[in-house]
Amino acid sequence: GINSGIIVSSVTFLSIHLGIITSNPAYYSIHRVMDTSVGVVIGVIINYILARPDYLELTDKSLDNARKIVRECVKSGIINNGTFDRERLRKKISKLETIYSKLIDEMKYTKNQVNIEIIENEISLYKSINHHIKSIQLIDEEIYINNENYLKIKEMYNVDILNWKLDNDKSPVFNYHLSKILEKIETIDTLKSII
Repeated sequence: GINSGIIVSSVTFLSIHLGIITSNPAYYSIHRVMDTSVGVVIGVIINYILARPDYLELTDKSLDNARKIVRECVKSGIINNGTFDRERLRKKISKLETIYSKLIDEMKYTKNQVNIEIIENEISLYKSINHHIKSIQLIDEEIYINNENYLKIKEMYNVDILNWKLDNDKSPVFNYHLSKILEKIETIDTLKSII
């Protein structure tokens, strides 16, 4: 950059004028600038090719981790009668989006072929689950689960949820959001790694 160019020029200038060098000043300055330039080029190559973070792998690991956290948050919320740890889920989605944005920036410099649409769809699923959980948390009344959701939960998580009150007519808003969450969890369970 500009700062490194100024430093190289200053060192070369001071070396010549303070008499540190013994050879021809013109030869020394050309030689010194070329040496430093080769060093800078090698440093840039190492930084951009060898030492760059692998955002594809980081995104893949983050997606795997998000799948696990989403499943845990939903299972825990369902078993604990609608008490979801939405903050943990929100933080995970935010972290995933940060890593994903770095992957998008990185796509300009890599030969890796990545289906961005698949990743965006998965992130969209997590955001949608987060939205449905938020909607459930806004319900300020006693919650009843309908038979369809109850049976689906028993099948998905292999548990008997004793603390839910069953009623097919009460809590339609809650049951709508819960059915959407369960539907999206089933979709997430079919997703594979991107690499």
